Parts: sequence; C-alpha cells; structure tokens
Amino acid sequence: MNVSNSITEHTTTSKTSMKVAKYDGLLLVNKPIGMTSHDVVQKVRRFTHQRKVGHVGTLDPLATGLLALCLGKGSKIARFLTDYNKTYEAQIHLGISSKTFDAEGVTDKQLQTAKTPNVTREQFDQVLSCFTGLIQQRAPIYSAIKVNGQPLYRAARKGEDVEAPIRSVTIENLTVNSFAMPRVDMTVKCSKGTYIRSLANDIGEKLACGAYLSKLSRTSIGKLSLANALSLEEIEEYAQLENLQSHLISPADALDLPSLVVSDTFAPTVAVGLRPSATDIDRINGTFNAGAFVSLMTGNNTLLAVGISEVGSTEITMTTKQPIYRHLRVL
Repeated sequence: MNVSNSITEHTTTSKTSMKVAKYDGLLLVNKPIGMTSHDVVQKVRRFTHQRKVGHVGTLDPLATGLLALCLGKGSKIARFLTDYNKTYEAQIHLGISSKTFDAEGVTDKQLQTAKTPNVTREQFDQVLSCFTGLIQQRAPIYSAIKVNGQPLYRAARKGEDVEAPIRSVTIENLTVNSFAMPRVDMTVKCSKGTYIRSLANDIGEKLACGAYLSKLSRTSIGKLSLANALSLEEIEEYAQLENLQSHLISPADALDLPSLVVSDTFAPTVAVGLRPSATDIDRINGTFNAGAFVSLMTGNNTLLAVGISEVGSTEITMTTKQPIYRHLRVL
C-alpha cells in the first residue's frame, strides 16, 4: 500500500455552488477502506462548500486510518507536517508474494494453494532486526512516484519495464503484536517516505517465503492521533449544523515545534514580513539548534509564522545582534 508523505492539495474549477472559505485548521479524518485520499478530499469539499481543502500524506484505497486534511489557512502549515514520523498498525501475510506488495496483487489461486511457511517467531524477530534504523528501501513499482515525469503505476500497468527508485528511510520501531502464522500483526513507527508494503515484501524476501501487506491503518502523524479523528458521516453532520470549526485543530496546536513568543507590540508587524530581533522575544518555548524549524507565536498562543532559526536557542540573549530567525511561511 502506497504510504507516501508528499503534500497534496487538489484544486478544482470554480463552481458557483462553492462559497468563500469559512473553515481554517486541520481536520482529522478516519479514512474508510476502499476510498482514495482524493475521494475523501472531494467529499469534505462538498460537505463544507469550500474549495481550499488538501491532504497531508496519501493513504491507498486499501489502507484505513488517519488522514489529515488542511482547510483554509491550515494549508499554510502542510509542508511542516510532512516531516513528522508516522505510526501504523500493519498486518503481514507470509507465504505469498504480490506484484503490488499488497492484497490488490494477490490472486484467488494464490490464496487457495498457498502453504503456511515454516517460520518461527525467533526467525521472524531475527529478520525484523535487519529493518530497524536507517535502511535503503525500494518503492513499489505500483506507486505514484514519478520517474521521467510519469507515475510508476502507469508504466507498470502497461507492462513496461520500470525501475523503482531506492531511497533512505528510517524505521524507528517495529513491534510484533500478534504472531499467528501465516499472519503477523505489527506496529510500525517510521519516517516520512516509508512504504509499509515495501517493508512487508522485503521481510518476505529475507525469509525466503514471500509476504505481502494484507491490512494497514495509520494511527498517528507526529502528535496527531487517530483517536481524535472523525468519520465522514460525523463530518457531514457537523458541517450541516455549521459547527465543524469546533472540531478542527488550530495550526498552532497541530505543529510540534519549539517557538519564539514575540511581544504584543511586535506581533502585528509579522504580517508585513518583519523578522524579530532578540529584543522582540518575550520568551522561548523548547530548545533548538540553528537551522531548525521554529514557530513564531503571540503570548496567547496564536501562530503568526513558521520559519528557520539562524542561531540556537541557548545563544539568544537580549544583547544578541545577529539575525535570529527568518520566515518560511507567514500566516
């Protein structure tokens, strides 16, 4: 299942039925099986009569779970959410290989004739240890990654020879929750860009028995949790009652970044692009090094901008003369 972490904000042609954006923030959706991420965006657009709706991180139709939608001004922080680690509940089926690395590529004949491989829990754990930390992973050929301007899946479905790119990803943690051959249920915490179905396929190859991803649910993106997500039915109901905004997460609460809290007198100048000096900072929340993402906040926790720190947090004093911060996105 394709678990890419690129930002996708779909646009459509103007329609007279669309209204001016009235919702701003992040909407957490519990995506049902069988729908694409784009399908979910389109439904929320219809529910809210709002064009400016996009999603952060794609979930395949066969995957379920947390899909974060950016509405209105929430789209301005989308790029910063993609760097967060993701957590998934995954089920791997051993003994069968799939050309798509998931259930879509498995035939009925394979399911009927497959034999349960003779893999012990100890053998599985030994193989699993090879896939933690920084690893090299090849994307599935049935994925939306573009090579020479064309999504890989289009070339693959035409029967063309395609070479999927290899990239570095980090698997922070792999936990086996259930080992009942031929199925293994796992929790995977990983970096952006990780393909869980590639992980399943690679585990099967390492065990020399084949494997594919039979189930997948995303449960978190950074500090955003599936536990706080709404169903599409709930979103439609709240939109009809015109109280959906109360169920959105503010940009400030969605980000998990250290912050510079500026004075009330300086805060209005951020909108015109002015950058704070050390004397404009009332306090610093968290620690950071030079080059880190940092949010710019007011004293009442309103997000003004997100930028890059030019010095570390411990280097900022009232006498600091050098630039301390530069804007990446002003809200």
